[in-house]
Amino acid sequence: PILYVLPEEQGINGFVAGANMGKSMLAEYTYFTAFSRVHGSTGSIHDTENNKHEERLRECLNYLGYFGDEDVFDSGRMVLTNANVYSGDQWFDEIREYCDRKVENKKSILSKTPFMDRDRKNNLMVITPTFGVLDSLSAFKTKDVMKMQDMTSLGDSEANMLYMRQGAQKKRMLSEFQNLSGASMHYLFIVAQVGEKV
Repeated sequence: PILYVLPEEQGINGFVAGANMGKSMLAEYTYFTAFSRVHGSTGSIHDTENNKHEERLRECLNYLGYFGDEDVFDSGRMVLTNANVYSGDQWFDEIREYCDRKVENKKSILSKTPFMDRDRKNNLMVITPTFGVLDSLSAFKTKDVMKMQDMTSLGDSEANMLYMRQGAQKKRMLSEFQNLSGASMHYLFIVAQVGEKV
């Protein structure tokens, strides 16, 4: 069965299970649903495994019928990137810059909620929520680790250092995202694979 994880980090929804158990499908469905319900929202999908295609995602969106006749890829509201476009650190730098721009321009991207403000005179206004998918955290690699990989052989003892470094960078990214999400209202859906034993 799929483990649906809500870690302590704010703004992150995790989908974790073994191989071929529907993690990506469940994450995409949740992402599409949330994204479709916020007028004026934008979203992105970063594919670290290089196996997603716009056409397949369009088919899913058409089947769900969330956006009517709008093609969210052609309109620029949704973007698909992969590891050929951005390494893990480059992708995170882009997300960080995007969240910072949202905060800087928050007055121009406010959305009205159905809730009343503190004075109970007007609707509460919030920064328009946006959404992203990282599929998968398991294949997330930074440029420095890719360079180390190129310089070590499979049996090399330095390979252990490579995996410890990559694990530390993933932890740092998840920790930093907590503050980014809270300030900018950008929510991330992350897919990760585990082995037979958790």
